[in-house]
Amino acid sequence: MEEVIEGYNFRVVVRDGLFKPVFDGETLVTPRYLLELDALYGLFGDRISGILLAPIARASPHSMHLIEAYRGRVVCEERVWLERALGSIARVSLVKPELYPLLRMVRLSNIYCEVYVEALRRLGVEALSYARLAPACSGWRAPLSIPAPIGYRRGPCEELEAILSESLRSLARLPEGWLSLGYSSYEALVEPYVGKPASCSRVSPLHSILTCSGPGGLVAVKDYKLSSLKWIPAFLASSTVYRFQRDPRDRAATELCYSKLLRGIVRTPRILTLHVDGGVIAVKEYLEGSPVLGLPDTRAWRLTGRALARIHEAGYTLGDANPGNFLALGEGLALVDLEQARRATVGGMAWDVVTVLAYSHLMGIDSRLVKSLLEEYASSIGGLRGPLVEELLKPRYWLPYIAIPYKAPEALNIVRSTLA
Repeated sequence: MEEVIEGYNFRVVVRDGLFKPVFDGETLVTPRYLLELDALYGLFGDRISGILLAPIARASPHSMHLIEAYRGRVVCEERVWLERALGSIARVSLVKPELYPLLRMVRLSNIYCEVYVEALRRLGVEALSYARLAPACSGWRAPLSIPAPIGYRRGPCEELEAILSESLRSLARLPEGWLSLGYSSYEALVEPYVGKPASCSRVSPLHSILTCSGPGGLVAVKDYKLSSLKWIPAFLASSTVYRFQRDPRDRAATELCYSKLLRGIVRTPRILTLHVDGGVIAVKEYLEGSPVLGLPDTRAWRLTGRALARIHEAGYTLGDANPGNFLALGEGLALVDLEQARRATVGGMAWDVVTVLAYSHLMGIDSRLVKSLLEEYASSIGGLRGPLVEELLKPRYWLPYIAIPYKAPEALNIVRSTLA
């Protein structure tokens, strides 16, 4: 018995019996039993059933039931894989279901490249609208056969990889900017924003920020994986009061959300794109300014104190209140690092104050500048001042001063003279 499934640019001939499936670029001839095993259970890694992801023009009711079951499995498996790959970023992403079969198409493109590409060129991503009807995916797991991360590097089907890259803008959104899967180099990431040729350089060997330039301007690139090691000592120093996030995906998701939340209080750079492929890289708006930590200007330090007070009053803490994360921009101020921000507690505000002091003392900053920051902070913090001072005098907040114990008396004196 033979049955034919007609696609827009392919045919699947299903026959009884047991023989080796054959695909000539247009027609797949396969045993019914093997097609069903692959479609329902992925027994052959979708190498047979994968062609059914392309649009179907005609099939029997029995075959359509099998096709729908297969497509539902693919959508659920890819959704689980993507959520696992994105981690916390998945919670702030808006992904349309059409992305899931497209991801599987890229994985199978070495077999069905021409079939997929022609269908998507003729019908667009709407050809995958069947993904909207997929069943609920609770209880599904991504099978081990799905490679992760995906990344679109030069491969057997560059056309399909290009379609995925172009479609991501309409299929995957963030509260701000776009989500991207895979990257090859920093320069390739920024070319859509600065033009070709692009060149990137690290701000410093210990820094996770790069500046990238091209004919169209400048952007900043932040590689969250590069800065992972620096959080280990911070994690240990804050263990009693403030739990630092170390996973690059958690930190990227936090920065994405709080950059937007705090923009009404202090200027923050827009995140243009988040690229996820094992690590996380953000392409961010470039802000021209000088870190307050390196400025002898009392005015810039006072602006920082006022901004920190407004952030606390609004109900947020920074976790990493390093004055070097504040940039003086002419008459204004910007905050460029929000990886550890969260909703405020009195303990979190106390920790922010201690980190301002500790970073400043570690870098040998003039105490008069630090004092001016905390004086401005104290005059702006309002009714929170009393509970904050009481919290600050608890020894557990001063663990960072183990590295610079000789500075602890001076730090406590500054707190008493400005906040108490």
